[in-house]
Amino acid sequence: MQAQATDVNACLDFASPNQWRVQRLQLQHAALLQDLYQRNPAYFIISGDAPAAPDAAWRDLAAGAPTAWPHRARAMYALCDQDGQAQAAVDWAADLFAPGVWHIGFVLLDARWQGQGQARALYQVLEQHALAHGARWMRLGVLQNNPRAQAFWRASGFAFLRSRSIGEQGAPRMADVMLKCLRAHSAAEQQQERAAYLAQVARDRPDAA
Repeated sequence: MQAQATDVNACLDFASPNQWRVQRLQLQHAALLQDLYQRNPAYFIISGDAPAAPDAAWRDLAAGAPTAWPHRARAMYALCDQDGQAQAAVDWAADLFAPGVWHIGFVLLDARWQGQGQARALYQVLEQHALAHGARWMRLGVLQNNPRAQAFWRASGFAFLRSRSIGEQGAPRMADVMLKCLRAHSAAEQQQERAAYLAQVARDRPDAA
């Protein structure tokens, strides 16, 4: 996928790990994303007690990253099959809170592909792409009531940082903030990189409000 040099989000454009086509999402693609949402109600029942609202995709695409969260780039993507139907979606950001921090907002894989290695292949592509574009850490949040996702991210090398209450509507939910130090290999390097991260991202320190 070609991007203009002046496009701040170009650093996020990644190649598909399989035959699917990667489509960066804009407001005009809301119907494409909404179709994926509606085919996967379980994801939204876990995160919000109900299937996605009819305008959920439009609102997600219009929202952008929270204005209080400094970042270099943020974009959402769909991975589409040969018929143009979205089979997965990714929301991620570069240099969130501090240089070198890449953040995964969500990865939604259509239920029929789960358990077949597609999610792991997709994450590996994202990680390698982020590393090639200067990432030092990968960050994400996982709801505590989603043990399958918790297990997936731990198996992918992420470690617990802290818990945080999230959600602006309805009952608040607890999520675990998790981190992967992408350039650390030994246990000592992991500790050093974790400390360096927390020195830059105060909100993820265990004692932060």
